[in-house]
Amino acid sequence: MKPVRRSYMTDTYKLPGGTEENDLPFYRSDGVVLSEWELTLQERAAIAQGAHISLAIYHEPIPPVSLAVIIPDIEEPRTPTLEEMEAGK
Repeated sequence: MKPVRRSYMTDTYKLPGGTEENDLPFYRSDGVVLSEWELTLQERAAIAQGAHISLAIYHEPIPPVSLAVIIPDIEEPRTPTLEEMEAGK
């Protein structure tokens, strides 16, 4: 999967010595960092056949995180509140 650059993104993490291929565009608001990712056709097919998605966090204690499905060009990004995350919404 690859990160997606959208018009609402406010900044970009850059890998020192890297290229644009290594950039991670993101939206930052009120202490939340949001990035979007596009799956390859092979990844989409694997998920359709029951594959799972893995989330790795390299920090403890683990901060609140969320995964969401966003339909490009239809839905505006919305960062869930901590209460919604705790409620599983």
